[in-house]
Amino acid sequence: PSTQISAYLYKIPVSSVSLLFSSSTHSRKAKSSAVAMAKRLIPSLNRVLIEKITAPAKTSAGILLPEKSSKLNSGKVVAVGPGLHDKTGNLIPTAVKEGDTVLLPEYGGTQVKLGEKEFHLYRDEDILGTLHD
Repeated sequence: PSTQISAYLYKIPVSSVSLLFSSSTHSRKAKSSAVAMAKRLIPSLNRVLIEKITAPAKTSAGILLPEKSSKLNSGKVVAVGPGLHDKTGNLIPTAVKEGDTVLLPEYGGTQVKLGEKEFHLYRDEDILGTLHD
């Protein structure tokens, strides 16, 4: 009822108002569009675009974890640049590939916001290692 009243006051169709308030659909679309934008972004030279992995704030039993213990310095590689050229002109490709899970330094990288998601750009040599399952 209140959405119908506000829709009437602003002369907005009720169907449009209900779309505005359906946040779950909107957030899913925003996340998928951010990932699509990230896949279209090709880092230059030896840079790597990474989506940091966020640790859960509490355990499955509901116990809240301190911020320090939930901070992981790892991420998933979303896009990779072509690499660097050495002095003779040979291409040196990056050491990681798309989809790799990598260990990151505590500081560094450049924050990039695409849509509503946050990514980070690192140089290939700044990545500490690759994590395997």
